[in-house]
Amino acid sequence: MPLIRWEPRIGMSEYFPPDLTRWLDELKEEGWLVPAALVGTAPRRKMSAEKGFAIPRLDLFEDREALIAKVEVPGLKKEDLTITVENETLTVKGAFQLAEEVKEREYYFAERATGGFQRTVPLPAKVQRDKVTATLHDGLLEIRLPKAEEAKVTGKKITIA
Repeated sequence: MPLIRWEPRIGMSEYFPPDLTRWLDELKEEGWLVPAALVGTAPRRKMSAEKGFAIPRLDLFEDREALIAKVEVPGLKKEDLTITVENETLTVKGAFQLAEEVKEREYYFAERATGGFQRTVPLPAKVQRDKVTATLHDGLLEIRLPKAEEAKVTGKKITIA
């Protein structure tokens, strides 16, 4: 049996039907992360509000005093971000941009998203909106949302009869 050299960047049309190829391209344009091996050498596409959003990863957890949200926003400055809290929802908005413009259209990988994003999550407890604080360090945005007094749960010891 002869050995065949593996070519990871051969066009998708050789492996997938045209409808599937078109569908994967549409997913990528809408902001979905499509593995680079499936899209071959597709050029980087700019995402816009009409086509979809780049979605940063977010963790939301709580301690006794506050809800804490941690959002990954690598490469962004605090001036590039907008944070709002209203009606028990937290919204983080911003835009990812490339610092350098690559003139050539032949990419080996194009996974970094560019364009605007908006991430809105429901808050599981009422918060004191006037005391919300945010810090940005090494691409990690931490938002501390102090709980309203009625949302703070205090434990009570239960006696077993």
